[in-house]
Amino acid sequence: MTTTTEAECMLSTTSPATLSSDSLAILPQTLTFLRLSPSGALYLPLPTPHSHIILTGPDSPSDTTNIVKAFNDPLIYRWTVGTPFPYLLEHAQDTLKKTVKTYETTVARMCKLASGDQEEEIKVDQTPLRFIREIQLDGSWLFIGDIGLLRDSFLEVLPLEERAKLVEANNARCIGDPEIVWMIGDYLTSSHHGQGIMTSVIRTVLYTWAVPLMNCRTVRAYIITENWGSKRVFEKLGFTLTSTIEGGVPLQGKREKEHGTWVMEWKYNSI
Repeated sequence: MTTTTEAECMLSTTSPATLSSDSLAILPQTLTFLRLSPSGALYLPLPTPHSHIILTGPDSPSDTTNIVKAFNDPLIYRWTVGTPFPYLLEHAQDTLKKTVKTYETTVARMCKLASGDQEEEIKVDQTPLRFIREIQLDGSWLFIGDIGLLRDSFLEVLPLEERAKLVEANNARCIGDPEIVWMIGDYLTSSHHGQGIMTSVIRTVLYTWAVPLMNCRTVRAYIITENWGSKRVFEKLGFTLTSTIEGGVPLQGKREKEHGTWVMEWKYNSI
């Protein structure tokens, strides 16, 4: 059983309205954890001691160079699956086009709900503020990573027919349905590893965004075996190892030996 109406399900497929400064201004008034910069950029600040780190929407095309650099860094690409290697400018441009569309559609939906007369709860099924940035001394924002939630792929489920059924059922659930199973993807530029940033980012995304705005209750992380740093981050956040997929991770020119996948899961506890 879902917690949303059929009309709400259909709302997510409508074309985004123009994201004017006036329409965006209502969001920090309604969702007090959000901020609007003097230039009109929507962002979500992390709590102390990482208040110099913020989550924002895409800044295309200025982000493309930094994304290309990140995905060609061996400290990052060796733990990724699916992203092309070597990672080229056109790859980043294609990704940013999709990210911009997601941002515009989701934020337009939020603005529409926030300004509506029906006092409808703001619920979304995306993480539009997914770009991790560090505020510099001169006030500029430096791209340092990315984080996002998507509906789960059930990678560990076999046979493939059974997996396809689970994916189809999960994708059919309406926005705000607490039965949706999510999966998380993230990376941080190697210059900012070891500072506790990603732990704070994920915690903020889960508890400040995903739980109240997505009605998120279950999140899975798929981690390439031997990526101990990532595994420790998720353990700190309450993720538990549910299974290990032996082998199967393609080398892609990124790795010298075959790896498997750790499947970790987080459940929201309201107590």
